[in-house]
Amino acid sequence: MYLEVLKPSFEGFDFSFFTTSWYWSVRWPLRGNILLVAEVPFSNASVEDTDMSGTAFGNVYLGIEGGGSESPIVGEIGVRVPLAPSEGDGGFAAEVSAFADLVDRWEAFQSDVLSVHGAVNYRSRATPGLGLRVRVAPVLWIDTGDVLSDDVEFWALYSAQAWYDGEKVTAGAGFSGRLLVTEDDADFGERTFHQIGMFVSLLFDRFQPGVQLRIPLDEDLSDLLNPSVSLSLGYMFP
Repeated sequence: MYLEVLKPSFEGFDFSFFTTSWYWSVRWPLRGNILLVAEVPFSNASVEDTDMSGTAFGNVYLGIEGGGSESPIVGEIGVRVPLAPSEGDGGFAAEVSAFADLVDRWEAFQSDVLSVHGAVNYRSRATPGLGLRVRVAPVLWIDTGDVLSDDVEFWALYSAQAWYDGEKVTAGAGFSGRLLVTEDDADFGERTFHQIGMFVSLLFDRFQPGVQLRIPLDEDLSDLLNPSVSLSLGYMFP
């Protein structure tokens, strides 16, 4: 079980301290090396000294993961159910959180979109204590806002991450990005978004608290977002 609370920071907007994005997820063994994976996103957003505020649940993720903890190759497949509101106070909250983690989890709060996810992960632990993961994840967006719409977008997500596992601490850094494959009228820079991430987590028995830092790299993204911090708490079931 894992809970992450992301505190976004936007350029030119005076959001309240309690403007946050919450991601609660579980990974549950089914049989063999197959895991059931679920995530419930939640958003709270408000602007200081205005009436702009709202809360909303995002698009719930349901999927399966296969490969096992000892396998170098891990596969994923799943969907996000389109539950995020598009209008009113809830729509405002969902839009804020959609841009808060646009590179890795834009789909979590994108309204009127059913997203279908796949991913292949390669993990290496050639050196004791050191880990490396490379991930490629195609994502299909299907517009659900208009029953007559045939609008479909195809994204490619990619990332690389390295970390160190100690007896009581894990620390690492990585690079992630996304490419809009189905856009022909824009250049590569306009179709991609990138960020650098760093994290540290501690291990206390079955509890694993941590902190993460995300730094946007692209000019279009950094003009909107400042570096953001999130806190997390993991619990490993017996």
